[in-house]
Amino acid sequence: MAAPINKVLIIDGGFSGMAAAIELRKHGIDVELLELNQDWRSYGAGNNMAGASMCVQPQPGVMDAFMEESAASNSVDGYIATGCRAARLPTPSIAGHDVPGDCAIMRASLARILADVTRASGTHMRRDADGARRPDSRSYP
Repeated sequence: MAAPINKVLIIDGGFSGMAAAIELRKHGIDVELLELNQDWRSYGAGNNMAGASMCVQPQPGVMDAFMEESAASNSVDGYIATGCRAARLPTPSIAGHDVPGDCAIMRASLARILADVTRASGTHMRRDADGARRPDSRSYP
């Protein structure tokens, strides 16, 4: 039988790395998160999240902040150039009655929310670790 896992190192503090750290901490696992980007910034404009992806947001602090800063609904409207609505497509919730079927949020907002919850979870975070080389470096050991 394998020994239980009690400590994990996550390399890359992007959305997936932070989500993994939050979930592991919920189970009492000691987590160290390594992120090379000093600014912990997010690239791109926004994220559109539908149905099933909303199931992973119930961590305390995430859903309330997410709903406050996102545009959420149970439908998507399509408009023509004159501004008239051409169609409304339902996006029913599959994650529960209090979770919308579709959300859009700015990437910077989502990154800040996840970073705040990751910090609050007790995850140990390191940025730009001593001796780590950046991916664009041409000199390798």
